[in-house]
Amino acid sequence: MLRFGRILRLRSLGFSLQGITEMLKRPLEPVEGKQRFSTESLRQIHDAIAEQVDALDARIQAMRRELKEAQKLRDELSPDLDYLKRRLAGENADALLEQRRSARAKGGKARKTASAPKSDQSDQSATRRKAESAADSATKPARRTRAPRAAAARERS
Repeated sequence: MLRFGRILRLRSLGFSLQGITEMLKRPLEPVEGKQRFSTESLRQIHDAIAEQVDALDARIQAMRRELKEAQKLRDELSPDLDYLKRRLAGENADALLEQRRSARAKGGKARKTASAPKSDQSDQSATRRKAESAADSATKPARRTRAPRAAAARERS
């Protein structure tokens, strides 16, 4: 019960559960008439928490690298998906392939100099959205409409 009270008190003071776990590993000692952590215990708690922070920093860096790689792969796949949606929407394959060639040629030059202008990117986004909506409507089956019930009843009689 005393241990639970100590946990609640440390938690109410704003300590994290990991910090409390480290603190509970060390005994309290009488210092200046009160139960406190010795300097050595404080150093051990500090070192243990610093080690955890370092491990978390390493995990964060690894995740950032992985996220960057995933974003790069997504950027590589987006034009492929765009092409396929536009083909499914019925656009001419030769015209689309020519657009891809010219975009790739522009992209190669743009990478060497600077990124594409914002207006060009927004035009591409608008074209992509139009193609996506056309592809979505082309691939969805048409909805059948039902005859009104009254008309259906008259047809039966």
